[in-house]
Amino acid sequence: MVNFPNIPEYLKNKAIWVLHNAKKEPLQVNGLYAKSTDPNTWNTLDNVKKVLEDPKNKKFTGIGFCLDGTISGIDLDHCIDDNGNIDGWALYMIQEISRITKNEFYMEYSPSKRGFHIYFLNNKETKKPIILDIKNEDDKQLNNEGKTNKHIEIYTHSRFFTFTGDVYDNHNKLTQIDIDDINEIIENFIEKFFDKFTPETQKRIKNDEQERTRIENNDIEPSITMQELVDYYSILYSNAFNQFRKVGKEFRGPHPIHGSSTGNNLAINFEKNVWYCFRHGHGGGINSFIGIMEKTISCEEWNSNYFETHTEILEKINKIKQEKFGIKLKQTKKKEKEENENKEKPEIIYSSKFKYQGLYYNEIQTEKGYKFIVFDEEGNIKNTIDELEIFDESLGKKIIFKPAPQITERKYINLIEEFGDPDIIKFPGYPIEFGTPYDLFKDIRKYTHKYVELKSLDEILLTFYVMESSVFDLLKKFTYPMIHILGPHGHGKTRTLTILNYITPYSIYTDNIKAPATKRISQLYAPVLFVDEKGQMDEDLRAVLNARYNRNAVILNADKEIQRGFSGVIAYRIPGPIVLAGREVFNDPAIESKSFQINMDFELKRKDIPRDLKGEIFDNLLKEAKELRDKLMMFRIKYFKKINEKINETPEWLKEFEEITDPRLYELLNSLSDILNIIPEMKEEVMQIYEEQIKQNVLTESKTPEGVVAKMFLDFVRDDIEGKEFDSSEYETEPIKNYKFNGKGYRGVSLKAMYSELGENYKTKLGMILSRLGIETHRVRITYEYNDAKEGKKTITKRLSFARIPEPEKLLQLFKRYDIDYINMIIILKKIGISGFDKEIDIDQVKKRLDELAELDELNIVYRYEDEFGKFLKYFSNFTSLPCNINSSSILSSPSIKSIEILLDYTNKKIKSSENTESNKKLDDYDKGANQGSLDQKGQDDEKIQSNFYEYYVSEYSFDQKYFDNFKARLKRHFEYEMRHYYELEIPENSLSDDKYKIFTSKAQKIDFLKFEDMRERSKEVNKEEKK
Repeated sequence: MVNFPNIPEYLKNKAIWVLHNAKKEPLQVNGLYAKSTDPNTWNTLDNVKKVLEDPKNKKFTGIGFCLDGTISGIDLDHCIDDNGNIDGWALYMIQEISRITKNEFYMEYSPSKRGFHIYFLNNKETKKPIILDIKNEDDKQLNNEGKTNKHIEIYTHSRFFTFTGDVYDNHNKLTQIDIDDINEIIENFIEKFFDKFTPETQKRIKNDEQERTRIENNDIEPSITMQELVDYYSILYSNAFNQFRKVGKEFRGPHPIHGSSTGNNLAINFEKNVWYCFRHGHGGGINSFIGIMEKTISCEEWNSNYFETHTEILEKINKIKQEKFGIKLKQTKKKEKEENENKEKPEIIYSSKFKYQGLYYNEIQTEKGYKFIVFDEEGNIKNTIDELEIFDESLGKKIIFKPAPQITERKYINLIEEFGDPDIIKFPGYPIEFGTPYDLFKDIRKYTHKYVELKSLDEILLTFYVMESSVFDLLKKFTYPMIHILGPHGHGKTRTLTILNYITPYSIYTDNIKAPATKRISQLYAPVLFVDEKGQMDEDLRAVLNARYNRNAVILNADKEIQRGFSGVIAYRIPGPIVLAGREVFNDPAIESKSFQINMDFELKRKDIPRDLKGEIFDNLLKEAKELRDKLMMFRIKYFKKINEKINETPEWLKEFEEITDPRLYELLNSLSDILNIIPEMKEEVMQIYEEQIKQNVLTESKTPEGVVAKMFLDFVRDDIEGKEFDSSEYETEPIKNYKFNGKGYRGVSLKAMYSELGENYKTKLGMILSRLGIETHRVRITYEYNDAKEGKKTITKRLSFARIPEPEKLLQLFKRYDIDYINMIIILKKIGISGFDKEIDIDQVKKRLDELAELDELNIVYRYEDEFGKFLKYFSNFTSLPCNINSSSILSSPSIKSIEILLDYTNKKIKSSENTESNKKLDDYDKGANQGSLDQKGQDDEKIQSNFYEYYVSEYSFDQKYFDNFKARLKRHFEYEMRHYYELEIPENSLSDDKYKIFTSKAQKIDFLKFEDMRERSKEVNKEEKK
């Protein structure tokens, strides 16, 4: 049987699972064969588990998974004897893995219990699997084909592994291991156990050794030997080669440049003058050895074709040989002539955007090719030029700046049209006028709305982001937020990235943002990146994202690049906007906190969006996108200075959000004000975006390990405050108890109770997570009663661990960061002037706002605030009863609690007063005046609606009262805003199951009351502006 609780979280969340039969053949859930190379035959763990545990199942005996390139597997087969003893060769491998992971790795028994499987996250794939067969000690250990069953196999991709969850020695943590470290361990393994390999394996190893001594002609230097080089560099690197020892015809030891995890990763053959690095799996001759020892070549990047593509490096090595080893280089007259000509040749530099002597040069695409458009700080276009020529005094030569060439799909110039879009970098054309920034905003949003289904606020957010992306490199700011689009397969993530890529100047669409590629395209184009199906976080991706976010962050490159004649460390700045799409949040909360989140996990209902972008639709998309790129280019030229002039102007209403927002999130939200300052018409929408992003941030945080623990802790505390009785059969003792520690009284949550809720996977790390949350843990001796199954009630004294309930100030911080109910409550209360439990409340101001709502007969809103005041008190008023050693300085002494009690009483009186008036009649009259013609009066008179259900909807379609008569609903209010229709309906209960009502809900999206009211207020403002 499979021990499902032991499956690591990373594996649980990946769709890589299959079933297997008694022969260990991989099978799909439908019974067909699965393929380790075809993800379409894999499935989720839940689906696989459901089939395996089906009582009718007789075909499947277990589960397994397929390596997808991110996970590696080591198979130690038939290494356990009948007495449970582990063979020495397998034990050595286990100990080495334990050493490099500090004893934190995942290891389980195989289904036969005769071997082990070790799984780990890899940082790269190997070119081919590692397979080493071990000789058997007797014929009993031979398989049916007379071959050995003992072997070690290592795979990084395209392989099926069975999975048992039968963990060995508590090794249940899936960690990352560097493949280079695995290569070193295997090389030592081969040396140590060579005699135990089968003859076939020994022969293959010797053939591999012969193969690695073959080198290219341009890596040979007959004038000096490897022995002479080792003598020279041994002094340079403090006798590093003294640790080498002889193994056969080779000398082996630690690499003096990048070190070794095993002390045995570099081999040198003095007879053949060759070297080989086991860490990186390649080697070479004299010239490459000099280059690596001189740090001119990176050992990791070296390959046999290196000098063919890096002739300048070979020339530099030749100079080193001449200067350090006295090797004279033969130089032809032709070579001398070329060098003299090169001194007089101007240096060519390619770039897309730069500034020179107060003018800005930006690359554009015209009918005559790529050119620079030149403009000044005031937004005046000077001219267009093919190139810029200047004289560099430091080099004593001319420098010519040319437009960066378009990225091509081949190594030659792309002169012919081939499959795919030839414009990989979306260069703008000559800039064209667009009216006002608000006009441009509406054009971009209309384009986005046409081709992809998004929530209204997300459309606005992405439009703002595209506008800021068009000027990002000209703005005086340090940070550039990311956007992270999340959603399941088939919900439009790729479509969204595609249409945004087409309209954003200097952008590129890719699925690879590894550091080497990103730094090079950033130097040429300073692009905006759209990244589809990003992978899980690793160090390389983390470095790129941090460097994109922060203008001051850099990616360092050493030993290879040459800059103005000097070799050394070069810093690449690659900041800029980046939009990523994926199915799950990053496993790094710090990175996720630098992103706006867009959740596309909702039901797609719009029928007007083209299903496929092809034919005439595709042609129109390209035409519209080019026009918007050209408009955005004009926006870049005309408005970058105006944005900079207002960049420190933070709206007063935005500052209110700072009180309820995490500082990093507030910095993120504040970035939207850059564009809002020049489009003040969008204030209300941006306020809603802020509210939604605050909520989304809390939801995202609650999915991290810290968030899961914090939410569980807060749930226990809230249940305790509300006096909830705990099921004694579920917990051995009460989950929350009073206790004494060092003579002081406390109240805390039992860690044992938290384990039972969170699962055993959190057992080893719960204390560490609580510490990061700022929650103290105490281990104390407790006496308590419990029900014994046989003997009934018993009293026991034992040591238990508790998470101490902190002071209210700390609890409030946890609620702000991890509790979505608290955030929803504060966002609603903020609208009438209440910004937090720990803030002073202006009672008169809040009463005034409530009076205004009542005058408008907005009784539903007043009712809503009565609920929120009650919830406010329910959350926090009982905190005073918690024995948390609260000092007199506690926020509980704040008048906020008393203020809320006063307001709750005031609201109750206001509601009772309003209910005794004709306010409901006024509300109907008010709505009729605002929406003439929207009600079918005759329909209302003929049939009285008996329901108390009020529901609110938004739709692309227009409906009248006659339509709603089909399911006996009354249209209370209706208005139109931004091409969408909003409806308030009174619906009888028996109509909710009516088929005609269900048809209506398939064409409309249900929204809440506050959303409906917000949109109605905005439509009123627009109507006022239009009348003016």
